[in-house]
Amino acid sequence: IRVTSVPSYTEVGMIILCLRGTAKICIFDNIHILAKNELAVILPGQLVSITELSPDFLCNIVVLSRALFDDTLSGFSRFSPLFFVYMRSHYWYELTGIWSYFLTFFYKQNVLRTLNNLFFSCLFASLMYIGFRSYL
Repeated sequence: IRVTSVPSYTEVGMIILCLRGTAKICIFDNIHILAKNELAVILPGQLVSITELSPDFLCNIVVLSRALFDDTLSGFSRFSPLFFVYMRSHYWYELTGIWSYFLTFFYKQNVLRTLNNLFFSCLFASLMYIGFRSYL
């Protein structure tokens, strides 16, 4: 998976957890400086670039295949196309409270690398639900 400074369409979904430092993420024309304890959710088919990484930037990335993405969304009612437009500019979340501890712990313990697709589907579904609630 290559996300470069040149905008390109992603074939997969990604969940990026910033552990330290900063990076400038651009999805279509929506720019955000990702910082420590922030999470970015990138959906398949989005135009993405990552630039201006600080020297101490460190992140963990979970990659979701297109098939897993489609399987997860099939469990929801049909999303309006406007939801996906909305998610272009609302793709990052500041982790607070239990979310911060939960994701940071699992990333640091490398547990996410060994979990099955069911866990990833639940995690991704939860993040999509959070995005959907803010959309309403």
